[in-house]
Amino acid sequence: SSGRSGTASPSGGSRKKAPAPRPIRREVGAVVCLLLAIFSAFGYFHIQAIFIDFFCDLLKGFFGYGFWLVPPMLLVASYILAFHRGRPVRLRLWCALLTPAVMGAILHLFLYRTDFTFSFAAVQGLWTSGLELHSGGACSGTLAELLSLMFSELGAGLILILVQAGLFLGAFHISLVDIVDEIRNRPRVEYEYEEEEEPEPAPAPRSARRDAGK
Repeated sequence: SSGRSGTASPSGGSRKKAPAPRPIRREVGAVVCLLLAIFSAFGYFHIQAIFIDFFCDLLKGFFGYGFWLVPPMLLVASYILAFHRGRPVRLRLWCALLTPAVMGAILHLFLYRTDFTFSFAAVQGLWTSGLELHSGGACSGTLAELLSLMFSELGAGLILILVQAGLFLGAFHISLVDIVDEIRNRPRVEYEYEEEEEPEPAPAPRSARRDAGK
């Protein structure tokens, strides 16, 4: 019988798969955040254009006082996406983007002084005052008023400040352990105590020296 010589089938050969192309959605997101940061910063200088007016009014209506933090936090988000180096960044990104909303709520508690009742008209009023940067806007202002109703103004302020501190730490990838280690490892200056020299006695006046010489 004629034996069949073993021939390697094309499917059986070990072929290295071509490396999958690296996704660039994070880099695209970094560019988008950078452009939005620039356009929202134009709102600082009252530069008028259709998209800039629409985008800035949307941010002011939602976050009110928190609008001032939108451009820098969008820059932070752009940096996080651009220099991720393959690490997960979703949590850091959310921390950066939520910062203006929480800061708007904190400033609303301390700066906005008006009787508030939960109704559609009241929320609409917050939107209008947020456009003028006189409140926390519809989103941040409503959050502040809701927490104030549930936990009092002092409790709401404490909660929001702790949340804001956590968002800052998360956005900049800093943990409490890092802060404690930094405090412990800070250089300590050893103070050298110098002995005070005794003052030299003042010279006697001339009249006294003349009397002593007689």
